[in-house]
Amino acid sequence: MKLRKFIYASNGGGVDQADEAVMIPVDSVTGIELANNAGNQGSHIVLTAKEMHNQHTINVSEIFFECETGRIKEALDQVVSALNSNPKDGFIVFDKDTPEFMATGRNYIKGISIDTDN
Repeated sequence: MKLRKFIYASNGGGVDQADEAVMIPVDSVTGIELANNAGNQGSHIVLTAKEMHNQHTINVSEIFFECETGRIKEALDQVVSALNSNPKDGFIVFDKDTPEFMATGRNYIKGISIDTDN
């Protein structure tokens, strides 16, 4: 039986409000690309997931990863490597306050923000 993988994303700082953390199945990811709006162009990666509808979930639309200046390719590689990894417990953690969340050596992710449709 294949273990289903999940993404846990948090912007850190003691998650206690909406839009601060989310957990979604990896198989719901629909794309990863460079952010295309003027304020984030060239410094952010956006991970898009399909919406899940039931009484226990928020409709997640995007997770933004703020990247180190000039290191967008390395940050993108880092996110993709994490998603392709096989953690024993099935959880892939992206957390601003936990820089060791990806085992690729140096961390190129400076921040995380979550966009949900409540």
